[in-house]
Amino acid sequence: METALTFMSKDDIFQAIEQAVFKALQVKYHSDEPQLLTVEQVCEYYSISRNTLEKYQRSGSIKVYKLGRRNFYNKAEIDQFILNSRKNYD
Repeated sequence: METALTFMSKDDIFQAIEQAVFKALQVKYHSDEPQLLTVEQVCEYYSISRNTLEKYQRSGSIKVYKLGRRNFYNKAEIDQFILNSRKNYD
């Protein structure tokens, strides 16, 4: 059995790591599991205030999932709500 040793430049190593991380993230975020976001994550990701998020929640436009005292939101459901909202303005 022969052992091959490959030498890589620093840039090649960084590129290989970057590609591996990118692939791993694609697998993670394109899975069938729902991605749950915290209040802070929703507000930051969608650039909305807490008051706006609470308004959508109270009106029933966005469903909240509670775990203890913490609220979580399904990213796919929020994306769908936004798409539907845009259709209403067109």
